[in-house]
Amino acid sequence: LFGRDESDSRWSLVPAPTNTGWSVLWHDIDAAHAARDGVVSVPGRPVSLRIGTGSPIVCPALRPGTHQLRVTTRTPLSVSRNVSGDDGAVIGRLRTRSLAGRSIAPSLAQLAARVGLEITSPLRADVVAESVYESRLPVAQKQGVPLWETGWSGTLYVVADGAARQLLEVAAAGYGLGRKAAFGCGAILVQAEGG
Repeated sequence: LFGRDESDSRWSLVPAPTNTGWSVLWHDIDAAHAARDGVVSVPGRPVSLRIGTGSPIVCPALRPGTHQLRVTTRTPLSVSRNVSGDDGAVIGRLRTRSLAGRSIAPSLAQLAARVGLEITSPLRADVVAESVYESRLPVAQKQGVPLWETGWSGTLYVVADGAARQLLEVAAAGYGLGRKAAFGCGAILVQAEGG
């Protein structure tokens, strides 16, 4: 189910009105068709998987221009990056303390690659303000002890171009934004400011 690393997973865990409160969104139609009910291995423990009826996600329309958007988290947004040594080996993870004044375009470019959308020009997705707080989500268990992913919950105010808005809407449709979407992080809502 997981790819080479968590950014390459073939599915996202999405909050949903089900008896468990979660649903799986497959990124790959072949993987979705191959999925069967049964027990799957999620790091730290076996989990029962029940496959229900599928429903496709339609890619939102591209809206050219500049957009002022409000991005509200439904689950914590994991915003960290690996830190590598001189030899390229990952030696740790650096957690971003604030997104204000930063671009989330790199996260959107990773999302585009994950879902197979081609980006033909640089994305603009600048966080101009935020109202966030640190929060945690249990993402696995190790020997019965929950493992938590720390992220941010709250609202980001973003100025985005049309392609970045489209990708934010793809993320909101279920693919998630940031790291650990396969573990339930990064579920968002996107609204146009003033609308």
